[in-house]
Amino acid sequence: MSGVYLGEDRKDFGNKVAIKVALPANEEKRKAFEREARTLRALNHPSFPKIIDFFNQGQRQYLIMEFIPGTDLDRVRTRRRAVHPLEVIGWVEQVLDVLETLHALEPPIIHRDIKPANLRLTPNGEVNVLDLGLAKGAASQQRSSKPSKSFQAYTRDYAPPEQIDGSGTDCRSDIYSLAATAYHLLANVKPPNAMKRATSIAIGEADPLLLCCEHNREVPVDIAEILHKAMSLNPKLRPQTAAEMRAALRDVRLRTR
Repeated sequence: MSGVYLGEDRKDFGNKVAIKVALPANEEKRKAFEREARTLRALNHPSFPKIIDFFNQGQRQYLIMEFIPGTDLDRVRTRRRAVHPLEVIGWVEQVLDVLETLHALEPPIIHRDIKPANLRLTPNGEVNVLDLGLAKGAASQQRSSKPSKSFQAYTRDYAPPEQIDGSGTDCRSDIYSLAATAYHLLANVKPPNAMKRATSIAIGEADPLLLCCEHNREVPVDIAEILHKAMSLNPKLRPQTAAEMRAALRDVRLRTR
């Protein structure tokens, strides 16, 4: 159980801060909260909030962060304001730039919970990435180059099959989740979850994942096909790096203008 509150830092001229408070139900969630604090503290990227303090008080845990103004992309979607598909792809490219930075660390940091609610659009049009509670990699001092074993926590609508079945996540898992996020933002329909898709294919039915341009005709077919590939159930069929996917989307965006 956790929540985020707006506060002010009285030691720093009353500047606004975000206060994340957790009352962990078990040891795994307590460690996940601490891992988020360590990961954010170790990062130096403008798309992540800076850590001001982290402490425990009784059974509660507190993470004091830089306050980032704006609206998460899930609320942007539900408000249904007119957003051109290429603007959405511009947001996706920004997130891919962040993932490229995380994945280039040694060992790489895998976010593992990319979804609209964890992406905040600031008033100046920049996208910030939030909530690293499920992240694995450098901050947890994982030294193996093999895919990491997944925690039993994920957001099912955006999680790749390897995260749901616990077989292990890697950089391509974040690519799947971001593609599922972009699909939802563009189509205004959640994509069928990975296990539903796998089950349909296993019993000889068609993959229920449609191209997102079939839900929204304003989405260029080339973009829909890139996202479809990035949501392949087999990680080997997805773009292998964030840089690869970003280059493909940018090429289409520049040609479509």
